[in-house]
Amino acid sequence: MNPIATNAPRPIAASIIRFFHLSHKRHLLLTGTRSSGKTILLKELLPLLSEEPIPGITTQAIPKQAVFLQENLTGESVPIGKYCAELPGTENKMLPLNEGFLSLGLSALENGIQCPSRWFSIDEIGYLESGCEEYCQGILSLMEQKQLIAVVRKQDLPFLAELSRREDICLIDLDQPFPDTG
Repeated sequence: MNPIATNAPRPIAASIIRFFHLSHKRHLLLTGTRSSGKTILLKELLPLLSEEPIPGITTQAIPKQAVFLQENLTGESVPIGKYCAELPGTENKMLPLNEGFLSLGLSALENGIQCPSRWFSIDEIGYLESGCEEYCQGILSLMEQKQLIAVVRKQDLPFLAELSRREDICLIDLDQPFPDTG
């Protein structure tokens, strides 16, 4: 476990919103090690961004079984990963099921573009998501028309690095001390 992540106080949502507005960036990404509070923080931030429900996508893992993608406003859900114990290593033992990204994933992104909300949320973007090129392109297309608030897995993957390096991104790393916004 990362000692910084466990000892550092978690930034509060209002401070992050203030920092985001001061950054003059378009999109807000949250990252950090596993169990650093990214999803909880995302849920705290959403009502500070909009009084109306924000369309989006949530992924949920059932350990040693599957990962599901859910469209938040409709509740519709599809599998996007299937557990495979034979995969090497101790992490990332889910085989991608790109059909879920190509059907409901792309549809949810398109619905988000059509929705009147200026925001779209994704919890989370990780190795399964980054393995589907069409879905990644859909996220980038959405970012041209909407503001994105997303949880991004802290992992060295090309798509995640591309997102983090964009000039219009305000990246909050929950493993790092948060600056004082006064």
